Amino acid sequence: MPHLMDRLDEMIMERWAPLWSALRAPEEMAARLPPIDVFEEGTDIVAKCEVAGLKREDLTVEVGPETITITGKKSKEEKVERRSYYRFERAIGTFTRTVRLPSEVELEKAHASYKDGVLEVRVPKAVGVKPTSRKVEIG
Repeated sequence: MPHLMDRLDEMIMERWAPLWSALRAPEEMAARLPPIDVFEEGTDIVAKCEVAGLKREDLTVEVGPETITITGKKSKEEKVERRSYYRFERAIGTFTRTVRLPSEVELEKAHASYKDGVLEVRVPKAVGVKPTSRKVEIG
């Protein structure tokens, strides 16, 4: 059965490669999106995204008052005849990830860096913003 599924993937990729990402199951698509960690460090909100294999110029970062959006485009490096593939799993094409931030941020102070396949976005939390939630003890 696994061989049959691989062959089906191959046949679909041969004819429908540009539309294939829209046809995949949601859990398979999630695996093709780069993982993002978001955390607080001092007064900054930090987002780290693994985008190995992409060049700096293939990435775009947009910071909103409560979100960070990372867009990237990965092209195929080499031309290989489709029929010689046993598996075709490396994602190619465009992705967009938007994550909600835990608090409002100061947009004009946002900056990003890219090193060793990891994109880091740092943006200070907005001054004077009250926390949107708090832990409540259960009595």
